[in-house]
Amino acid sequence: MRGCALDGTLLAEATGSRAGAADVVREALDALPGDAPLRTIVVAVGDVTAPGERGAGVRPATAKAGPVFDAVAVALPPGVPVHLENNVNCAALAELHEGAARGRRTFGYLRIGVGIGLGIVVGGRVLRGANGAAGELARLPYPWADGREPRHEALEDYMGARSLLRRAAEVWRQDDGPCPRTTDRLLALAARGSAPARAVLDRHAVDVGRLAAAVIAVLDPGLVVLGGSTGADPRLLPGVRAEVERLSWPTEVVSSTVGDLGTVVGAARLAVARGVQTVTEAARAKD
Repeated sequence: MRGCALDGTLLAEATGSRAGAADVVREALDALPGDAPLRTIVVAVGDVTAPGERGAGVRPATAKAGPVFDAVAVALPPGVPVHLENNVNCAALAELHEGAARGRRTFGYLRIGVGIGLGIVVGGRVLRGANGAAGELARLPYPWADGREPRHEALEDYMGARSLLRRAAEVWRQDDGPCPRTTDRLLALAARGSAPARAVLDRHAVDVGRLAAAVIAVLDPGLVVLGGSTGADPRLLPGVRAEVERLSWPTEVVSSTVGDLGTVVGAARLAVARGVQTVTEAARAKD
């Protein structure tokens, strides 16, 4: 969690596990200067968010906030506007202002990790869609082939980290050593030259490239930023670029540069913008 002044200056920061989210919020709030009024709060959530705002401590009825928000809400001070934003959209904002998309007004941020998602930035603003669901790639029909019925969120099941590790287990032999149980371990083994690990990642890069080509076909973003716990790994980049070049028109594809803090950085940026808006509106009301 980050606390920032209206000019973007970092005032407080705290980290912790999802289980201790409420304690992290309290720690960050306690670290803020006592004379600093809290203007707005932005909470990044991992699901669809619809436009809306509620006072702190109340679960917004306009969004699928999830259990993490329920835990955090008890630590939020009353009377402060709370805004929910999709975590992938927050990460896209971070790339826009501080990461690989600086200087670009239009791009797609493609996150590949435990799940998949797309942050769409057009004209310097995140495109949220009529229901706040723009970029929900998990809902794309998959598989889409003769004799096979698409299943709900099957594409995310196929592209996500669990399936990646399952495919590794299918090709791993006993003399390859212990089979990786985490994507971090799989990536580390590939970096050390493990043949099966590199083969699995090469195949994953092709799949990510095909998904990126689909994004390009719909959006023509000019730039695709690859993020997420596996998507941002530079070892995927050549394979993704090759598949995009094979299937689509020339489009720049780069790896994220903001890393794991992208969601927090983007949420802080959004909070600053919301806070400035709140102060401006209050000043206008007085006039």
